[in-house]
Amino acid sequence: VMVCYNGAAPDWENIILFVDPGSGGGGLMIADFLRQDWVDKNGKQHRGVIDMQDENSAKERFNYPNAIEDVLHLYTQKKNKNATFSRPSRLRESEKIS
Repeated sequence: VMVCYNGAAPDWENIILFVDPGSGGGGLMIADFLRQDWVDKNGKQHRGVIDMQDENSAKERFNYPNAIEDVLHLYTQKKNKNATFSRPSRLRESEKIS
């Protein structure tokens, strides 16, 4: 769907995906699926995407040599929780939001 929505642009150009790999949401399975190349209903082949900042994905790189980097980002909320919750407070303090 994302590649089709992107119009005539090359695969994954203009697209950035953030996936929460936390337990319970199936994010790691989604990331595994997105690494694979795929063929659309018209027979056009599309490249997969991979997050090389993720330790597990980086170990799998050799299995997906055609996957595009810097599109998929596995964002671990637990790891970034303090930054996520402190940003709105700073925006309120600077009166950028109310």
